[in-house]
Amino acid sequence: MLRRRTSGALLCLLLIACGAFTAFAAKAAKGKKGNVPVSTFELEGKKWTKFTNEKGKTFYYDTATGKSQWNDPRETPLTANQRTLAFLVFFIPFVLMIAGAAGYLLWVKKTRPEVFKGPKKVKGLKNWERALLPPKIAKPRDRARSASPPPDEAKKRQ
Repeated sequence: MLRRRTSGALLCLLLIACGAFTAFAAKAAKGKKGNVPVSTFELEGKKWTKFTNEKGKTFYYDTATGKSQWNDPRETPLTANQRTLAFLVFFIPFVLMIAGAAGYLLWVKKTRPEVFKGPKKVKGLKNWERALLPPKIAKPRDRARSASPPPDEAKKRQ
C-alpha cells in the first residue's frame, strides 16, 4: 500500500515538473523570437517581406532597397475626391432621413394640431392613481366626546 502511494506521489511530482519545464521553455522561446518573416509578395517589381516583431506588430520590408514601413504597400491611400465621395455616400441618407422626419412633423402639426397640445388637465386623481393610494383607516373618536346626548345647557347655547 505504501508503495502505491509513493509511486502516485512521484507521478504527480513528475507531471508538475514537466509542466513547469514546458512553460519555462515556451517563455524562453517567445522572448528569443525576434522578427519573424510571415510571408513574401511582389509589388511593382519589388519583393516585399511581411514580418512580425517581438511585440506582435506587423511591418513590411523591401528587400531590394532595404526600406521598411508599418503600413501595407499594397493598400493605396484614398485621394481627396474619393474621401469626399465616401463621406457623401454615408452622410446623405442620414440628412434625407432627418429632413423627412422634420417634414412629417410639420405636416402633422398643420393637419392635426391637437396631437402636440398634450392631454387635458383633470382635477383630482385618476382611477389608477387612486388605486395606488393606501386605504383610509377610520380615526378613533375623541374620548372627550361621549355617545350620550348633550346636556341641556349645551342645547340652550346653540
